Amino acid sequence: MRDWVRNDQKPVDGKPLVLLADWIDGIEPVKLLNGGFAEAAADAMFASLVQLDQKYNGTVGSANGFYDADGNLIRQQGDIFNSPLHFIGIGQGAVVNTEMIQRLGTYFPNAGGVDANSRDLQMTAIDPYDYDDNSPSVFQNILDPEIVVWDNVTYADNYYQTNGTGNTLNGQELSSADWNINLNSLAGFDSDDPHQTAAAWYAGTADLSPSQIPDENGQTIYRRLGDLAQGETPWYVPDHTNANLSNFGNESAPWEGIGTGWFNSILGGGSELRPYDVNGKKSKQELGDFDEYLQSRRLPITYDNTYTGQPVGSRLRGDYAVPTLFNGNFDSVTAKFEEQNHSIPGWSYSGSGSQSIPNNVLQKNLIAWDEIPSFQKSERDKFGYGTFIPKSFALQMGGGQGTTAQHNPFIVPDWGVLRLDLHVPESSVSNNGKLKIHISR
Repeated sequence: MRDWVRNDQKPVDGKPLVLLADWIDGIEPVKLLNGGFAEAAADAMFASLVQLDQKYNGTVGSANGFYDADGNLIRQQGDIFNSPLHFIGIGQGAVVNTEMIQRLGTYFPNAGGVDANSRDLQMTAIDPYDYDDNSPSVFQNILDPEIVVWDNVTYADNYYQTNGTGNTLNGQELSSADWNINLNSLAGFDSDDPHQTAAAWYAGTADLSPSQIPDENGQTIYRRLGDLAQGETPWYVPDHTNANLSNFGNESAPWEGIGTGWFNSILGGGSELRPYDVNGKKSKQELGDFDEYLQSRRLPITYDNTYTGQPVGSRLRGDYAVPTLFNGNFDSVTAKFEEQNHSIPGWSYSGSGSQSIPNNVLQKNLIAWDEIPSFQKSERDKFGYGTFIPKSFALQMGGGQGTTAQHNPFIVPDWGVLRLDLHVPESSVSNNGKLKIHISR
């Protein structure tokens, strides 16, 4: 992962910040075609975001101890979480943001402002991937959680296309979003990769200068009459609540990219004019009781949106809706790949691209509990294996499989306890082996 804020930016209470992150740096995309990687990325990125908040006055505990009278861990959010927050996810990034925002609401319910009344937490999805039975076969193992707008989100907007063919994935409408825009009919969305075109569309609303993104040999931004062929529909028209023009293709509308997309964010300047799709376009004031509106459109953060269909059932789930430790049981993979160097979600990164992946934390070294010769059925039954616990995996260590495993960054549970389940074959006990655990802050 890379820097979350520019080095010259200092967070100040109430001032919005731009948060940036990479989450697949250093791993070939083909090795990510499995379940669990979106949640693993969210877990690690959230841990890094909490660490950043603690750097800017966030605290854990008080002068009287770490826990309050009810036994709850005392957390005081800092300048990062006291600021308005805007999460932007492109493609699978929408799932990553879903999982990050759920974790944020679980541990810091007031994040996005200094109190419940001043919060602004925006979730923007750009062409969020719709992995289903109609997706190209190469993506069939990616059983991501459902994209959810949680009850700590104050505004959710979504911009998507469904023109993709072949191995190009499509986006989807999000019924729980406050504002959806279908980009299918716009110029350039019949290209070989309309997903990238959707990303360029939104980028063109955040930066009104370039005619291409990236600047050289990039995707054309159709913001000028000369960019369009005859009969093509221009990209931009204001859609905020004060705009008189609301339909794409109106030639008298401003085409620069103002009044839509990024405009709806606090940094974009149009947060007070955000549109809401409720029997047509409405303003926030026209919705009536806003808290009641949010309750009708949001899901509680306690809802477990983990995929539970076939062929995995509930195996991908952790101990809670937000797991104590993501993939602490090695079960998040949809299918075990035996090929060389296929990473295990949650155990693939160390937080720095310069550090190598431990050579044993690979899917080929996962082994089902009932395939461990020395792990007798009577012992497995004590854990409810096959009854309460679906088929589960363990990581085989030693015997040429390596002796080191390093987990992604994570938040230590509120009760401050981590439990390790180990199975040591009797033949190994006489070797006087030791297990060393290192936790770095």
